[in-house]
Amino acid sequence: MHPIRKDFDLSKLSEGSVDISEIKVTFQLWKEKNSVGALIKISGKYGYGSDGAADAKFISWRVGEILDHPEYWIRGVVIDISELEYEWGDDIDVEPGKDIPYLVFLNEHNSEAYSFFIDKTKMRFHLRTALAEIKDKIKKI
Repeated sequence: MHPIRKDFDLSKLSEGSVDISEIKVTFQLWKEKNSVGALIKISGKYGYGSDGAADAKFISWRVGEILDHPEYWIRGVVIDISELEYEWGDDIDVEPGKDIPYLVFLNEHNSEAYSFFIDKTKMRFHLRTALAEIKDKIKKI
């Protein structure tokens, strides 16, 4: 047994936080045959340039957490960034880390800024169109 020590000042401890971003990530699900589709919404103001590094990590972490959730069998996803305020930043990436069908819904007037990190073939400017296309893909799974 180890001796009881009292030479650590507990008042030195402070609360930690993993709240590294003001970005909001929410999601909704729908069932299609034996599979599940997801709509992931990313909103808020993305930091400009290197100020967005924490935002990029947060987005990647949250999207991965949703897609890897053990209760869901997500087989296709639409990522909605229509309310994300983004100007420029090297670290951002909204593509799912999994090999599943996905599309990105955004406002057409922002498409040039987003073409830096989103393949133009994955861009959709109407939410229902994006959802219907992913629905068709996961119905085949």
